[in-house]
This record gives sequence, C-alpha cells and structure tokens, in this order.
Amino acid sequence: MTAPEPTAHLQCRHAALCAGCSFVELDYSEQLAAKQAGVQDALLPYRSGARALSIEPDAIVAAPSISGYRARVKLVASGRALGLFARGSHDVVDIPYCQLSTPRVTAAVAEVRRRLPLDFALDGLDVREVDDGVLLTLIVPDDAPGAAVEGTARALVAEAPGVLGVSVSRRAPRSPRVLGGIPRLVAGVELARHRLTPTEPYHLARAGAFVQAYPEQASRLYAAVEAALEARLGGLAGKRVVELFAGSGPLSLRLAARGAHVIAVDNHEPGIAALQRAAREQGLALESRSTAAETTLLPELPSDALIVDPPRRGLPPELRRAIAAHAPRLFVYVSCDPETLARDLSHFASLGYETTRLTPFDLMPLTDSVETLSLLEPRPPPALRPLHEQAPLSVFDEPAHFRGNADAPSGLGVTPGTTNALVHQTLLVRGICHARGKLRGAPYRRLAVVGTHSLIELVSASGAGAFRRELARIGHPLLGDERFGDPRSNRFFFERYGLDRPFWHVTRLELEPSGLRFESELAPDLKAVLVRLRAPATG
Repeated sequence: MTAPEPTAHLQCRHAALCAGCSFVELDYSEQLAAKQAGVQDALLPYRSGARALSIEPDAIVAAPSISGYRARVKLVASGRALGLFARGSHDVVDIPYCQLSTPRVTAAVAEVRRRLPLDFALDGLDVREVDDGVLLTLIVPDDAPGAAVEGTARALVAEAPGVLGVSVSRRAPRSPRVLGGIPRLVAGVELARHRLTPTEPYHLARAGAFVQAYPEQASRLYAAVEAALEARLGGLAGKRVVELFAGSGPLSLRLAARGAHVIAVDNHEPGIAALQRAAREQGLALESRSTAAETTLLPELPSDALIVDPPRRGLPPELRRAIAAHAPRLFVYVSCDPETLARDLSHFASLGYETTRLTPFDLMPLTDSVETLSLLEPRPPPALRPLHEQAPLSVFDEPAHFRGNADAPSGLGVTPGTTNALVHQTLLVRGICHARGKLRGAPYRRLAVVGTHSLIELVSASGAGAFRRELARIGHPLLGDERFGDPRSNRFFFERYGLDRPFWHVTRLELEPSGLRFESELAPDLKAVLVRLRAPATG
C-alpha cells in the first residue's frame, strides 16, 4: 500500500448520525487494510473447486488525500435540511459543510442552502464539478410547479458564482433512487468540459451522467489500464479496443489520444453523442455505439482488447459468455463490487479466461467502497473432476452456470439417466411459505425466513425443474428463475443482490441401492446473496 498522508484521520461532527462515511472512525491505514481484506474475503470462497481463483491481489493503491476529493455529490433535502440520510433511516441529516467535497462543490451547495426553503419542495441536489465550475441538478417532486423551479434555476445561474448550468430531475413519490428522471436543462449550459487531470483529453460532462467521484484517483486507475494494454498488446498505436459501459468516455478518449482505435459502447444515447462530439473537437479518431452492453453484437466489433466497467451488479451470464466467445487478447474488468467481481471471474475461468492481475484502488476514502482492476487473458479452462466415477455412474459437484443454461442448478449432478437418486435441493422462494408442505408429493421444509423470503429444502426423486411451475402457482416462485419466476423480483435481485441465476443448489445426493451419499456446500454466489439479503437496510 502506498503511504497514507500524514494527517490520516478526519474528525466530523456529523459522524454519529450521517451514513455517508462508514469508515470515518478509522485511521486511513486501517481503512486501506479493511478494503484490502474485503477484496481477499470476496475471493476466498472461490479458492477451490473447478474454477479456483488462485490470484493474489496487489497492494491497494491509496489516495493522495482523504479530504476535499469529491467532485460529485448527491444530497437529499427536507425543508431547510440539506445533507444525507441518517444511519438506518430516511431522516435527513443537515450537513452545512462536508470535508470530502471539493471547494467548488461546497460553494455550490452553500448557494442552494442559502435559498432554503424554496418556493417548491426540494427532494435533493446533484452537484458535478467540471473544468470551469459546476453543473447543478435540482431534484424535485413530479408535481413541483414548473415556473417556480425554472425561476430558481435561472437565479442560480445568474447569481451563484461558478454555477454554469442548472437542470431539473422530477422524481416519483417514494422512488428508491435519489435522482429521479433524466435531468432536463433549464438554465445555462448543458455540456461542459471536464479533464480528470490537466494533461488528459477532456470529456463533455452533463447533468446526471456517471463520473468517478475522485478524478485524480480515477486518472491513476485509467493510467494502469493504459499501461496494461501497452504491455500486453505491444503498444497501443493501431490496436482495436472496445469499451463497454463507456459512459461519457474519459478512458476511451485517453486511449484514443494514445493512438488506439477505440469503439465506445453505452446505452445512454445523449452521453454517447457527447463523447463523439468531444472526440471530434479534439481531433481524436473514435467510433461509438449507443446500445446496451448486453445487446452489443460483439462479433461485429473485432478487437485486441475489451474493457468493461459495469454497475455493482456485475455482468449478466449471457454477456460473460459473449465476451469469452469474442476472444480478445486482453480483457480488462473494472469493478466497484468485490463479490460480484469474484463471481464473474470464477465463471470466466471456466470460459477460458484466467485472471492474471488484480489491483484494488481506493477511489472513495472514508467509505467501504473499493474499485478493483482485473486483467484476464486466454487460458485453457479447467476440467471438472468427478467426485465419484465407476461406470456407468459419475457424480460431479458442478459450479454455477456449468451447463451453460438458465435452467440448471449448481451443486451435485450425476450421469444423465441415473435413477434411484434421492435429491436434496436448497431453494430461495419469494414470500414466506408454510413451514412444511408437499409439492407434487415431494416434501419441503422451510429452513429460514430471509428478509421477506423463504429458504427451503426440497427432497425429491428428481430435480426441482418439475416443481418450479408449482412453486409459481402457489405464489412462491423460485427467485432468479427466468422461466417460471417473477420478472420484477428477478430483476430486483440481480440489481440489488447480484443474483444472476435461479437460487437453486443440490446439496445432497443419496443413491440407492448402493448407499452412496454425497454432499455439497451452498455455492459461493448464493451464500453472498443470503448475506446481503440479511444485512440491515441503510439510508
């Protein structure tokens, strides 16, 4: 770990209530150690088995400063209070001054605070620093009066120093997201230049668009990506690089400036348009596609290297398979969630891509967040070795997605056609079911209530496939089940908890008349879902 700054601890008068800085009580060296351990802990369940991850993470890259770094903040509002939610609730903690924000962001928040209460309800504020000032987004209820909102926006641009543009995002009642709908410009400029550091190409920032909160650390991360591409590809000039989830494109533009032939892909059409405009203005050759990464036709985009930086939920299984089939010489995976990263790296191992380097970066000091840069290169996939093999019977402990389809469980499997097998299966179903019952004659028992859902054990003479329709019929569909499950619940569990397949694991097989018995622990990805589901909600 690089050496922390001399003043490695912040005192904050809001720390007892504010949920924004979970590590505020720790010295910076302790924060770094905790983040390093978090990455290692996420990898630990995948250290054995058919997709064992043997890679050891590099030492975490520390931040140059733990204060004054945040170039973007999202705040919530209530009356005269403007700040963040209190720990474990949705009460707003008023925060007149946050030590993490840059001076420009702090000044812009103060300008809004000075005007509170406004002539309309304010739900929140999104502030983004750019080269010449800040972009503000007022987050308001759906029914906020347009004239009053626009009057405030025009006044801020005219009177508040450094405020270049003000947009408005209208938010539905009880929406779980702080930011509402797509921000609409009301006053000032819509696009503004932003360089992560003075020597890099600028990208064009807009209200609501994603940006790493710590520009200097983001630049260090992108420099590491650039160095890896240079080393693995023998230089960047003329090399084809595809970036999925490109956002406003600071990394794509940086690589294009170094001579790479870059194709940037993102599903946000205005962001891609701004990226293409920034490339034109700076004379950089860069292609772009406005489409979701999941639907990108990778065979049409041959490349030497492919880069992804997805949301916390990671990559869906179908995209992981498409990337492996695309067969880049180097695959670069940037992740903000160690657990979904470990899940995906394990799958890539069976798809023929081995993780050859793993480097954590601290992009958000004082929080528990950690960004991880992973490098993957083609390697023959490991063979699945049987637990038992005596013709005609073979027994395997199969990892998630081993069979390459959404209808297969993880855990114990036998030679197709094997009969006289008693199968114990663990499933997570929606809602709270009866403590005991039967499905088509097969008994089940509820092992635990997890959140508002039920972890059950089903014992049958066949797989659970015959019972998934029945579970859905009685109102307790298998979570993650694309065929018979509830689509909205499945989507929520993927985005919130990283569940990218049916929560279905074969934990025990009893074979008659041989008396053989085999057991399998719950798969690591399913354990991680249970841990997250059991975790207390935070503001």
